[in-house]
Amino acid sequence: MTRSVRLVDFALGIEGVALLRTLFSDNTETVEARLEEVVRLASDEKLATLALDFPERSLAVGYAEWSQFYDAMPNALIEGEQATIESLLHGLPHGRALDAACGTGRITALLAALGHDVIGTDTSPEMLSVARRKLPDVDLRHGDVQDLPFDDRSFDVVTCSLALAHFEKLDPAIDELTRVTKPGGRVVISDIHPFAVLLAGQASYMGADGAAGVIRNHVHLPGAYLERFHSAGLHVRSCAEPVHTEATVSQVPCFGLVPDATREALLGIPVAIVWDLERA
Repeated sequence: MTRSVRLVDFALGIEGVALLRTLFSDNTETVEARLEEVVRLASDEKLATLALDFPERSLAVGYAEWSQFYDAMPNALIEGEQATIESLLHGLPHGRALDAACGTGRITALLAALGHDVIGTDTSPEMLSVARRKLPDVDLRHGDVQDLPFDDRSFDVVTCSLALAHFEKLDPAIDELTRVTKPGGRVVISDIHPFAVLLAGQASYMGADGAAGVIRNHVHLPGAYLERFHSAGLHVRSCAEPVHTEATVSQVPCFGLVPDATREALLGIPVAIVWDLERA
């Protein structure tokens, strides 16, 4: 299935969110500005013709294409959660670490730099190939986060970044991440925030060579995570929800078209969710 996304539709959606957030404020000028811009956008015939096609891709096909430029693309989600991940991992004692669904090795590299004996796994050979070029001395293996190729209680630290929203159900991955963690070991999970998914936050990409696609993200509310963590035997030490900042908002596709509305719609809205967990 290919989704044709008109820039004007994205912009009008942003205008609507901005309007809702300001509707009961005392700033009537802002409300009027949003309404005026909605009228302008909706009546712009030339703008209505601008559209991009995004074929929906499987995890395998999507990440095979995306791997060639994944690290070069601006990514508001990564920028939003990186500092939180670094803060959590900097405080952990050195040990045996697993970075599940490691992609091109962003968190794997951080774990290695912090002195952990780290293994990275991913299902995408293409993403792993990029990671191997960047981290030639790190053990990188093919492995599915829903069926990890390791013994029970193998790792002191387990990380999984920006992966679980791709799955319809949380259970298999969280159960596996728990299984391979030692008692008292730490599990750090980050993902796109469900609020962001509800606001059209899908894993879309477009390269300079024209390769484009979207990989499905699913909504998993915090309550669903908490229920699964409890069942798996994971204790929640903390939950962080990094929000959109000026830096991340400026990376939203329609920012150049409607910058004021984009700021009003997204500033302060959670972009990521980061869980710091301990196996009981």
